[in-house]
Amino acid sequence: MLKFCCTHPPALELLLNAYDRVPPPDTWVEAVPPELWEEHREFYTSAVRMAGQPRRLQHLARCALRRHLGARCHTAVPALSLPPALRRYVQLPLEGIIC
Repeated sequence: MLKFCCTHPPALELLLNAYDRVPPPDTWVEAVPPELWEEHREFYTSAVRMAGQPRRLQHLARCALRRHLGARCHTAVPALSLPPALRRYVQLPLEGIIC
């Protein structure tokens, strides 16, 4: 699946955010055209750098909360009594970087 999504950085970011460790790039990195890599260098570099590394604890906590909320996630998170910055973080916005 990563190989099919690697030419669309937002889709790849969404997929990589589902993992507790970023998968090795050897399955998808060769499918990224050089001009696309240049255009999104920061994103692709961050994804390769994080390969095999555990995600940050706050990312894992965010994923656990989203998993707990399940299908209600998109309606439940805005209703949570959280500061706006934390609410936005829990909503898992695309950031164009993997960290």
